[in-house]
Amino acid sequence: WIPLPATFEDYLAARSSKFRNHARRAERKLRACGRLDVREVTGADAFDEGYEALLRIERASWKEAHRTSINADVKQAALYREWGRTATVAGHLHLQLLLLDGEPIAHNLGCIHRDTYYYLKTSYAAAHRPQSPATFLRLRLIERMIARGIRSIDFCGTPYEWERQWTDQHRWHHVLSLYTDTWRGRILAGLDRRTHYSSSGDAVEHEDPRTQRPSE
Repeated sequence: WIPLPATFEDYLAARSSKFRNHARRAERKLRACGRLDVREVTGADAFDEGYEALLRIERASWKEAHRTSINADVKQAALYREWGRTATVAGHLHLQLLLLDGEPIAHNLGCIHRDTYYYLKTSYAAAHRPQSPATFLRLRLIERMIARGIRSIDFCGTPYEWERQWTDQHRWHHVLSLYTDTWRGRILAGLDRRTHYSSSGDAVEHEDPRTQRPSE
């Protein structure tokens, strides 16, 4: 969870010098590769095209091999598409795309409600990992949210290792999970309860997203 300061410069000043140096190197590497364009999709007229670009990035990401990309499940891809169309009508959708010479290479998908940006999905094309496109685009996201007067960014869900470089703050969430009334749904519900309630104490455990699902 990132409580956003008044200016983007204030946010950078609060990060470590190592982080700031990494961000500068990432931007130089990316700009040396070609023309960069950060595109923001919030309206219904541009959503379908933007969502197709997001799916292209997901297919080109490391998540595809691990079966954790949006494309890995047809129903999941359809769910996010329908949710996105609905969210644009309500004025909550925020989809950000990074294009390199016109080719989409990274995305951030989120929902803005009141004064908080809820981070739902993010990914980048694996071929561009050496240029750190996700770092570049996430900085543009933070910069944009501060400019819009958004007060915080909530990463939601499981706390991942990569999030620690962006903030040292966290807050607890209530999780609502819905399952179908089938034998498979009942098994998953039982496993879910063990996942959320078997651990004790208040320590936050950070996970590597690449270990969350086997690749084979």
